[in-house]
Amino acid sequence: MDKHRADEANGFKSTFVEDEIGELRKYIVEMMHAEMKLMESIKLNEGNVAAANTRIKHFKELIIQERARFKTLKKELEGDVNELKALEGKQSGEK
Repeated sequence: MDKHRADEANGFKSTFVEDEIGELRKYIVEMMHAEMKLMESIKLNEGNVAAANTRIKHFKELIIQERARFKTLKKELEGDVNELKALEGKQSGEK
C-alpha cells in the first residue's frame, strides 16, 4: 500500500512538473512574441527617426539658403538706399 501511495505521489509530482513545464513553455512563447513585437516597434521607430533626421537636414539646408538670400537682398537694399539718398541729395542740390 505504501508503494501504491508512493506511485500516486510520484504520478502527482510528475503531472505537476509536466504542468509547470507546460506553463513555462507557454510563458516563453508569450515572451518571444512580445519580444518580436518590441523589435518590430523599434525598427519602425528607427525608420521614423531616420525620416525625421532627413527632414531636419533638409530644413537646415533651406534655412541656410534663405539666410544667404536674405543677406544678398539686404546688401541690394542697402545699395538701393544709398543710391536713393545720392539721388535725393542731387535733387535737393538742383533745387
